[in-house]
Amino acid sequence: MRVLLISPTIAINYYTAKSRVYPPMGLYRLKFWCEDRLRGRAKIDVINSDILNPWEYLKNHAKHYDIIGVSSLHETLENDLSIMLTARKFNPKAIIVAGGHEATFNYEQIIEYANPDYIIRGEGEYPLTELIENKELPDKIVTGRKLNEVEFNFASWLLKPDKMGIEEAWEETKRRLPNAENIRTGRIFTEARCYKKCKYCSETNFPVNFNFLTAKMVIYHIKQFQKVGAEYILLHGDNFVLGKKGKERLKKFEEYGFTSPIPMMAQCDCRDLNYENAVKMKRLGINKVSLGVESFSDNILRDFGKRGQTVDLVNETLETLLEVGIDVYANMILVSPNCTEEDIKETLEGIRYWMSRGIEFGINLYPRLFRGSWYAEQIYKGNEIGYHIPEKVEIPFFGIRFEKMGKLLPKDKKIREMILRVERELEKSKTRVTAEKLSEIIIEKLR
Repeated sequence: MRVLLISPTIAINYYTAKSRVYPPMGLYRLKFWCEDRLRGRAKIDVINSDILNPWEYLKNHAKHYDIIGVSSLHETLENDLSIMLTARKFNPKAIIVAGGHEATFNYEQIIEYANPDYIIRGEGEYPLTELIENKELPDKIVTGRKLNEVEFNFASWLLKPDKMGIEEAWEETKRRLPNAENIRTGRIFTEARCYKKCKYCSETNFPVNFNFLTAKMVIYHIKQFQKVGAEYILLHGDNFVLGKKGKERLKKFEEYGFTSPIPMMAQCDCRDLNYENAVKMKRLGINKVSLGVESFSDNILRDFGKRGQTVDLVNETLETLLEVGIDVYANMILVSPNCTEEDIKETLEGIRYWMSRGIEFGINLYPRLFRGSWYAEQIYKGNEIGYHIPEKVEIPFFGIRFEKMGKLLPKDKKIREMILRVERELEKSKTRVTAEKLSEIIIEKLR
């Protein structure tokens, strides 16, 4: 069986126009898992749509494949639908499969506009293996069997950086961002799923088990990336120190006496970081964290469902990380459905203060709606949650127009109009502005 797996295409907007490029590790995990299980009965190719034009590839090569799988994200839904339709056009006999986050949570629109043969929700290792073996699945919409922790680690162990097009990804990143630091970055997915239930997040509801990559497996991957010349490691997951398992893993690194030979960045949550954990992370080789701060307003934090997170805790966490010597990239969302002007001012004051202390910020103006999140599901059910502006899109090359979920803006009309004016200015720039510049624009609009 010849199988083709295609990653989501890039979404061009001021958030992602100059984004870094990584191999599509979820698809490579599927490739290596299925090839290992099927022992030569399948040949699986992976297309990184950030590097290779999938439309052109399908035009020339679709006829060679028995199964064509397309992974889809909400930001790229219209492009991913176009890829499915293109695959069908150039190979009507192929089995077309949709997977990924959007297929998991928004399969209705995928069926309506592309009608693939199968939808695989959640983890695809078992359904794809079954499809290759039997050439069919029991139902059109299938939810994959959840991997347990042993399987999760085994699937990760199969990933080999030198077989995933990582050099090509680094070259494309350098082309887009010639002056960027840490271009040769390797990415390690360290955990699956988070139980925090923030209202804007769909990842927390993804139908997978709460699994962690073991300390030994993380060390294994660091050494693999070292062999191919990586100069930086991104520990990618919702929260590197989440819960009891995260803290036990940190303890294991210390027991092994391991310090990474490559500097690393980890994703973390304020609610799980304390001085002890920060010290252990620093010893491990983590010199920077991507931190879910979201707001310097308690009202907005409550609106986001950040249970147990307060502005006092955020400030304490930032102070702790700076004291330990760990740099911080703080993720922010400026407004929430029920925010006030005072909430925005509090957040901007917090940003300005911590920027003066050396914290780097990434700011989203509003929550972006993704099916599977609490916010999106309330809107899908017709409940009034803030002010929803759907996004009108068109499927490339097929001229089909439709609406998908878009912006979740505040109920307050004055704030809403201010946010939209700011966004229009940002879109004119075609690039993501600095937190300092964004703050200046917003303050001017508030005046």
